[in-house]
Amino acid sequence: MSSTPPESGLTGTINTIQRALFAAVLALTGLGAACAIYDQLLITGSLLAIVGGLLWLQTVTLRLPKLINAAAEAHGIPPILPSTPAARR
Repeated sequence: MSSTPPESGLTGTINTIQRALFAAVLALTGLGAACAIYDQLLITGSLLAIVGGLLWLQTVTLRLPKLINAAAEAHGIPPILPSTPAARR
């Protein structure tokens, strides 16, 4: 029968330190992953807001010639801007 010798005090201390360091590495890795996900969500949200703003600006810009001509006609002035297919929408 083979029996393992009891753990010495130094070996137990080293094992405890190793476990603590491993737990610290795991905790820091998890923290880094959480920060990376948070940053990615911030960037994605910002980009979505920019794209939404640009789409809104495009719709406003495409309506401007029609609105300008309508305002001119309301004041008795002939249409100022040429009518484009995009402005007729």
